[in-house]
Amino acid sequence: MRLFFAAFPDGDSRRSVSAAVRALKLQAAPRYLPPEKYHMTLVFLGEVPDSKVQAVREVGDAQRIACFALRFDRWEYWEGARAVVASASDLPEPLVAPVVVRLHASMNRGGQVLAFCHTRTTGEETVHCRFHLTPGNDVEVQLAQPFPIQRAFTNRSIEKLFAGWSGHRQFLAKDSVSEVIMTR
Repeated sequence: MRLFFAAFPDGDSRRSVSAAVRALKLQAAPRYLPPEKYHMTLVFLGEVPDSKVQAVREVGDAQRIACFALRFDRWEYWEGARAVVASASDLPEPLVAPVVVRLHASMNRGGQVLAFCHTRTTGEETVHCRFHLTPGNDVEVQLAQPFPIQRAFTNRSIEKLFAGWSGHRQFLAKDSVSEVIMTR
């Protein structure tokens, strides 16, 4: 069975998203998902054997997190799923540390994560960008819609955030973005 953990928006949010989706100018005739099925995937688990489903439910039932606001500020088209998806460019502060902990727990030893951390929130070099890994060894940087940088990371705060990881390499670029390679 394919499983994932998700958060479900309230009715007003679902109606707002539904109206925004129907206002999109799509080339193909869309198949609209009913608003009651709208959700925000938090963690995709993939195929889970039936024998493990109950354990996954127990893990989900035990999770609690502080309330947070999330701004969906862009649309993506996922060809494989043939779906238009609303996505967020920034992770709310209360979710940063829990996401890093879950990421660590879900990775194999020796696995690596490339993180981009802003070192300043204001100034000429703090424009909001999206970073995409390409099939090669390059990172593509795309300017995003104007959106203020929400937080800055110091070397110490990066080390603290990734404290449970076995090692890291950090590179500070001229653009006030620290590139960090974390190893599980």
